[in-house]
Amino acid sequence: MSAASENLKRHQSQLDMDGCSVGVSRQAVDETLEQYDAMLAALKEATLQLEYLADKFGETGTGAAVLSRINAVISKAEGRIP
Repeated sequence: MSAASENLKRHQSQLDMDGCSVGVSRQAVDETLEQYDAMLAALKEATLQLEYLADKFGETGTGAAVLSRINAVISKAEGRIP
């Protein structure tokens, strides 16, 4: 989970675009983060399948570019890249 997600989960409030503090319901945050985690897990699983196919049938330029973008998104989502 990224630092922003972790902060939102722990503190339950954020600033809007104008810098005003806005509250959010715990249920809304929890449901959103649950779906976020599920999508991240599905993306990781899809990445494994794409890597398997690339190994089995040979890598293509397009496939490598897609995997690179997916891996960048996963890394950012996990807080490994700012």
